[in-house]
Amino acid sequence: MNNQAVGFVDRTDQQKDFENSITTELNQQAVGSKVDIATLVNLQWDTLCTFTEGDSFNYINQTLGFDWINEDGYLYDKEFVVFVNGTSVATHLNFASPTLIINPASDKPCIQRNEAIFEVAEIPSAIEGVSARRVLSRIH
Repeated sequence: MNNQAVGFVDRTDQQKDFENSITTELNQQAVGSKVDIATLVNLQWDTLCTFTEGDSFNYINQTLGFDWINEDGYLYDKEFVVFVNGTSVATHLNFASPTLIINPASDKPCIQRNEAIFEVAEIPSAIEGVSARRVLSRIH
Protein backbone atom coordinates (compact mmCIF):
# COMPACT_ATOMS: atom_id res chain seq x y z
CA MET A 1 0.00 0.00 0.00
CA ASN A 2 1.21 3.50 -0.75
CA ASN A 3 0.74 6.53 1.45
CA GLN A 4 -0.77 9.27 -0.66
CA ALA A 5 -3.12 12.20 -0.59
CA VAL A 6 -6.26 11.64 -2.59
CA GLY A 7 -8.71 14.38 -3.36
CA PHE A 8 -11.06 12.76 -5.79
CA VAL A 9 -11.60 9.09 -5.06
CA ASP A 10 -12.51 7.63 -8.46
CA ARG A 11 -15.31 10.05 -9.34
CA THR A 12 -17.22 9.63 -12.56
CA ASP A 13 -18.38 12.47 -14.81
CA GLN A 14 -21.91 11.69 -13.58
CA GLN A 15 -20.80 12.27 -9.96
CA LYS A 16 -19.10 15.53 -10.91
CA ASP A 17 -22.31 16.70 -12.62
CA PHE A 18 -24.31 15.60 -9.57
CA GLU A 19 -21.96 17.57 -7.27
CA ASN A 20 -22.33 20.66 -9.44
CA SER A 21 -26.12 20.44 -9.52
CA ILE A 22 -26.33 20.00 -5.73
CA THR A 23 -23.91 22.87 -5.16
CA THR A 24 -25.94 25.11 -7.48
CA GLU A 25 -29.20 24.14 -5.75
CA LEU A 26 -27.80 24.68 -2.26
CA ASN A 27 -26.24 28.03 -3.16
CA GLN A 28 -29.68 29.23 -4.33
CA GLN A 29 -31.20 28.60 -0.90
CA ALA A 30 -31.79 31.66 1.28
CA VAL A 31 -29.59 32.17 4.32
CA GLY A 32 -31.49 30.87 7.35
CA SER A 33 -33.55 28.37 5.37
CA LYS A 34 -33.64 24.69 6.22
CA VAL A 35 -32.48 22.07 3.73
CA ASP A 36 -33.34 18.37 3.91
CA ILE A 37 -30.50 16.60 2.11
CA ALA A 38 -32.76 13.56 1.55
CA THR A 39 -34.88 15.65 -0.84
CA LEU A 40 -31.80 16.66 -2.87
CA VAL A 41 -30.11 13.27 -3.11
CA ASN A 42 -32.51 10.96 -4.88
CA LEU A 43 -30.67 7.70 -4.17
CA GLN A 44 -31.08 4.76 -1.83
CA TRP A 45 -29.07 5.80 1.23
CA ASP A 46 -29.52 5.60 4.96
CA THR A 47 -26.44 7.35 6.36
CA LEU A 48 -24.51 10.49 5.41
CA CYS A 49 -20.88 10.73 6.52
CA THR A 50 -18.75 13.84 6.14
CA PHE A 51 -14.97 13.82 6.08
CA THR A 52 -12.54 16.70 5.81
CA GLU A 53 -9.02 17.49 4.72
CA GLY A 54 -6.46 15.38 6.54
CA ASP A 55 -8.78 12.50 7.44
CA SER A 56 -6.97 9.21 6.86
CA PHE A 57 -8.41 6.46 4.71
CA ASN A 58 -8.15 4.19 7.76
CA TYR A 59 -10.33 6.64 9.75
CA ILE A 60 -12.85 6.77 6.88
CA ASN A 61 -13.09 2.96 6.74
CA GLN A 62 -13.43 2.72 10.53
CA THR A 63 -16.14 5.39 10.56
CA LEU A 64 -18.07 3.70 7.74
CA GLY A 65 -17.77 0.33 9.49
CA PHE A 66 -16.44 -1.44 6.40
CA ASP A 67 -13.44 -1.29 4.07
CA TRP A 68 -14.16 1.04 1.19
CA ILE A 69 -10.78 2.58 0.37
CA ASN A 70 -8.15 -0.15 0.13
CA GLU A 71 -4.94 1.86 0.42
CA ASP A 72 -3.09 4.10 2.85
CA GLY A 73 -3.38 7.85 2.52
CA TYR A 74 -5.50 10.80 3.44
CA LEU A 75 -7.87 13.35 1.94
CA TYR A 76 -6.66 16.75 0.84
CA ASP A 77 -10.01 18.20 -0.23
CA LYS A 78 -12.16 20.58 1.73
CA GLU A 79 -15.28 18.42 1.99
CA PHE A 80 -15.92 14.78 1.19
CA VAL A 81 -19.44 13.43 1.67
CA VAL A 82 -20.26 9.72 1.54
CA PHE A 83 -23.81 8.43 1.22
CA VAL A 84 -24.02 4.91 2.63
CA ASN A 85 -26.71 2.33 1.96
CA GLY A 86 -26.36 -0.52 4.45
CA THR A 87 -22.78 -1.72 4.15
CA SER A 88 -21.92 -0.17 0.80
CA VAL A 89 -21.33 3.30 -0.60
CA ALA A 90 -24.27 4.58 -2.67
CA THR A 91 -22.22 7.54 -3.91
CA HIS A 92 -19.64 9.99 -2.71
CA LEU A 93 -19.42 13.68 -3.42
CA ASN A 94 -16.57 16.12 -3.21
CA PHE A 95 -17.43 19.70 -2.43
CA ALA A 96 -14.03 21.25 -3.07
CA SER A 97 -15.69 24.56 -3.84
CA PRO A 98 -14.71 27.17 -1.25
CA THR A 99 -18.30 28.42 -1.34
CA LEU A 100 -19.95 25.34 0.17
CA ILE A 101 -19.25 23.40 3.35
CA ILE A 102 -21.46 20.76 4.93
CA ASN A 103 -20.88 20.83 8.65
CA PRO A 104 -22.41 18.02 10.73
CA ALA A 105 -21.66 17.95 14.44
CA SER A 106 -17.90 17.53 14.81
CA ASP A 107 -18.32 14.71 17.31
CA LYS A 108 -20.65 12.84 14.96
CA PRO A 109 -19.30 12.50 11.39
CA CYS A 110 -22.20 10.25 10.32
CA ILE A 111 -25.90 10.93 10.60
CA GLN A 112 -29.01 9.03 9.60
CA ARG A 113 -31.12 10.08 6.61
CA ASN A 114 -33.92 11.41 8.82
CA GLU A 115 -31.38 13.61 10.68
CA ALA A 116 -29.91 15.16 7.51
CA ILE A 117 -31.57 18.54 7.93
CA PHE A 118 -29.28 21.54 7.72
CA GLU A 119 -29.55 25.31 8.02
CA VAL A 120 -28.00 27.59 5.39
CA ALA A 121 -25.58 30.22 6.67
CA GLU A 122 -22.80 32.34 5.21
CA ILE A 123 -19.36 33.04 6.57
CA PRO A 124 -17.90 36.29 5.27
CA SER A 125 -14.39 36.12 3.87
CA ALA A 126 -11.58 38.02 5.56
CA ILE A 127 -9.85 38.28 2.20
CA GLU A 128 -10.80 41.19 -0.02
CA GLY A 129 -12.31 40.07 -3.31
CA VAL A 130 -13.17 36.57 -2.05
CA SER A 131 -16.88 35.87 -1.75
CA ALA A 132 -18.56 34.61 1.39
CA ARG A 133 -18.64 30.86 1.95
CA ARG A 134 -21.99 29.10 2.04
CA VAL A 135 -22.24 26.74 5.01
CA LEU A 136 -24.80 24.05 5.75
CA SER A 137 -24.84 23.49 9.49
CA ARG A 138 -26.60 20.49 10.96
CA ILE A 139 -29.64 21.35 13.04
CA HIS A 140 -29.35 19.62 16.39
